[in-house]
Amino acid sequence: MERNLYQIVYTSSSSELMESAELEIILASARKNNANNKVTGMLLYSEGVFIQVLEGPEQAVRETYELIARDPRHHGAIVLLESGIENRNFSNWAMGFKQSAKSGLADNEGYSEFLNSGFDPSLMVKNPSASLKLLLSFRKNMT
Repeated sequence: MERNLYQIVYTSSSSELMESAELEIILASARKNNANNKVTGMLLYSEGVFIQVLEGPEQAVRETYELIARDPRHHGAIVLLESGIENRNFSNWAMGFKQSAKSGLADNEGYSEFLNSGFDPSLMVKNPSASLKLLLSFRKNMT
């Protein structure tokens, strides 16, 4: 069992709508850096909004999040959940990824009505556990 595991779930808005090629560049970099730092997680991108969970050693997770928060390709990062965890939820992924249209999110068990209001990141603050539940649903559907 790993010790001192930590998890951050955040949401942000992309500065511009992103094409698949740009998302692939972000993922390649994230997967390389996360593997080097023993950070795992999942990234969901839908119509200009990111939801991401990072997990691993606390210092590495905090440093990874700080780097991400300064990235000019997105803005308005809001931490939804942040805490110590006993076990990783995404242990097999340096960075899992799912791109989905808002309409496709409703098919996942983690879907919440807060997504119906334009997928506004600020509204996720009112129900932060829904974001993690949605990410866990995508993990379940991808394995």
